[in-house]
Amino acid sequence: MWIVFFQTVGTVILAISQLSFVQALPAPLYHFNTIIIVLVLLLFFYRLKKTLIFVLIAGFIFDIHTHTFFGLHMLSLLASAIISYLFLEKFFTNKSLYSFIFIAGIATLFYESAKVILLIIFNSLIGGAAANFSLNQKYFNALVAELLLNILAATIIFYGINYFSKKLKPFLIR
Repeated sequence: MWIVFFQTVGTVILAISQLSFVQALPAPLYHFNTIIIVLVLLLFFYRLKKTLIFVLIAGFIFDIHTHTFFGLHMLSLLASAIISYLFLEKFFTNKSLYSFIFIAGIATLFYESAKVILLIIFNSLIGGAAANFSLNQKYFNALVAELLLNILAATIIFYGINYFSKKLKPFLIR
């Protein structure tokens, strides 16, 4: 009971800190997505069950805070978690640096891609004033910045965890 309570509180604190503090950083640092990095960490250590609980809580907090339709972040994080889990189980079965980097990159790309696809579908159904979403150069620059920052953070966190634990394999390619 207490473990679930602390996991829920930790997820809420992480989501609120992402929305409050990380978003307030100067460019391009505000593109860093702590939720994706924690999602990848949870997939590596606890697999899918605890990750889905984290995804639903973090997505709910994000959906309450944003102006888009309710469920966008929850569905995008859910799609990202499931796709990342499939890649982790089928292709990157070891817990090495390259698999951690690739899963962080895949999670970032699928999260942003799912958001775009869901926004396009929603905007085509609603139309009118809600259809102000566009894929332009600024969006793609932000996507590249987010991808690079998440991969850099994943690398630093991987080596930090590896320093204190031996659950991960520190080699790049063997």
